[in-house]
Amino acid sequence: MNLICKGWLNLKPFCWGSRIMALAKNVPAVRFEGFSGAWCEHFLGAIADVKTGPFGSALHAKDYINDGYPIITTEHFKNGVLPQNKAAIPQVGTTDYLRLRSYVLEKGDIVFSRVGSVDINAHVTDYQIGWLFSGRVLRVRTDLSIDSEYLHYELDTARAKKSVLVRAVGQTMPSINTEILKNTPVFLPMEKKEQTRIGSYFHSLDTLIAKHQQKHDKLLKMKKALLEKMFPKQGASVPEVRFKGFSGEWEVTTLGEIASIRRGLTYKPSDIVSEGVKVLRSSNIDVNIFVSKDDDVHVNENAVNIKLIDEGEILITSANGSSHLVGKHAIVENLNQKSVHGGFMLVASTSTPYFLNASMNTDWYKNFLALYVAGGNGAIGNIKASDLSKQDILIPKNFERNKIGTFFQTLDTLITQHQTQIKKLSNLKQACLAAMFV
Repeated sequence: MNLICKGWLNLKPFCWGSRIMALAKNVPAVRFEGFSGAWCEHFLGAIADVKTGPFGSALHAKDYINDGYPIITTEHFKNGVLPQNKAAIPQVGTTDYLRLRSYVLEKGDIVFSRVGSVDINAHVTDYQIGWLFSGRVLRVRTDLSIDSEYLHYELDTARAKKSVLVRAVGQTMPSINTEILKNTPVFLPMEKKEQTRIGSYFHSLDTLIAKHQQKHDKLLKMKKALLEKMFPKQGASVPEVRFKGFSGEWEVTTLGEIASIRRGLTYKPSDIVSEGVKVLRSSNIDVNIFVSKDDDVHVNENAVNIKLIDEGEILITSANGSSHLVGKHAIVENLNQKSVHGGFMLVASTSTPYFLNASMNTDWYKNFLALYVAGGNGAIGNIKASDLSKQDILIPKNFERNKIGTFFQTLDTLITQHQTQIKKLSNLKQACLAAMFV
């Protein structure tokens, strides 16, 4: 069999090797061809040096300068990846750097946070050679007999992360020290070649995820910039950037003149069934993208006394315990069954949904949310359909609205494609971490 993880997420090119049954203890379920034998269990402290960064007495905020030697701390690798440049990282001068030279990072080092997200680690690459690590960081360093990239991913497995978390101390915020980290069990293949093969595979997978993430983030920045240019700024009646052939001022109208807004379904727990009409909720909006969920609620069709949702309508969160989530919105697409929106949601129906959805990312909508969203002190934040309908909005002629809407629809489709690939690849990575390690 030439491919491991065959069929996982339909991403065959990214999982190769041979599959075996893990009949013996300390043998992974999935393995590259040519390797066999049980893996060895060690405590991390037996195979690596674990060191804490300099404490407060060694370095103070006043020691930082604008252009010097970077010193990383916990917030710089919350996602398990270190920055590739020193922008926005605290930096120290030559005198302090030489004084702290025992805290200099080398390629292949692994860093952990001492507090907070203590189960997350990051691998030091060529980009961070010579950087310092702060007192809130623990550094792990192996010798050349162990592939550090493999160890980085071994420490990223659910088993290793759980081991760190259950031994962390602190009630309000977990924290670890060198001894806790040293006593973390890790499993190593006997041959370094196998370690390197596994480490390289996961590095390739992370590189692919990072490429999609970079393209996704670049498109989001582009969209933000274009929204500012292609819709009139506050106080203006024309946008800075316009498609060729359009001119004249945009007219002021109310949202209720171009869209109808309706409230969602109120239902009882006894109305919930395993199969029925799907109820769309706030969780179906993911960063302005509509998504279906495995845990979507369904209700008996007899309980539905409102209009079903149509594709192309805009789903809006009207109430939520977290006020910052109130107002998020997305166009409903790719519905595969009868659906309604829940009681904490609104739906806007309009002839130009993609234009209106894009417009709801501009100043008029942000100002509306800032002024009308109630909440705080334990209260549920909410907006009313009647208040939203009365809001003034600038619009061009219908043909230009369609042109702008189609443009942002295309841009959103590209963003969604990268977002989907990131999720698929991330799921593949987690599946392979579970199968390719003991």
